[in-house]
Amino acid sequence: MASVVPIPSIQDLRVIFHEKFLVSPSEKTERKSMFLSTIDQMHNYNAHTAHFFTANPDFPPKIVTERLKMALARVLVTYDFAAGRLRTNEESGRLEIDCDGAGAGFVAASLEYSLGDLGDDLVFSNPGFRQLSVLFDFLPRDDQPLLILQVTSFRCGGFAIGTAMNNTLVDGAGAQKLLANIASQAFDNNDSEMPLHVIPCNNRHLLTARSPPLVAFPHPKFSIPVFNLRRKFKIALFSLTNYS
Repeated sequence: MASVVPIPSIQDLRVIFHEKFLVSPSEKTERKSMFLSTIDQMHNYNAHTAHFFTANPDFPPKIVTERLKMALARVLVTYDFAAGRLRTNEESGRLEIDCDGAGAGFVAASLEYSLGDLGDDLVFSNPGFRQLSVLFDFLPRDDQPLLILQVTSFRCGGFAIGTAMNNTLVDGAGAQKLLANIASQAFDNNDSEMPLHVIPCNNRHLLTARSPPLVAFPHPKFSIPVFNLRRKFKIALFSLTNYS
């Protein structure tokens, strides 16, 4: 089995955290509860990603940080549930999202390494990358943001955008659309207002299980038994020797 030899210099990126705060929607949103599907009841965990960008003189990390902060606030108007908190419905006992506008998380950070110090294979997992999308450990567990965006600047002028998204918010495709929408709103205040890249469908009731269950078409993979008990099996005994 192949093994990856750890490089001690990048196991600890020594990230310096400058700001950790909550971002509220740029406009007032309606207080409501969002239904979560049965799958979401089981997959309540945070998914972390890190996206790396080389230096661009037109977009230094400081400008990127400010633009993304504004973009996040704009996007949270449509994605109001991303500014909410997970709660348990006392009547049904199910998890749901309380769209209370508590806010999504935002982190501004930096480190003394350059992108080149991390090597050429940024697609491979590195324990140090955990520091590029951190959680809000200073908040109670039941008040954790469901979405946290982190901008970490490198010494070379490049930067990383890290995300921590609770899996109840979006799936993989939904996460890609959310990031595309954030990018579409990262325009300067002096620019004309831009539409979202993709209009999301936030109706989770489409994923509601039918009651009573209704099988609308055949599912052969579930109807054919793995073992046919009526079938005759042949049994053979083998003896092992020391010869290879």
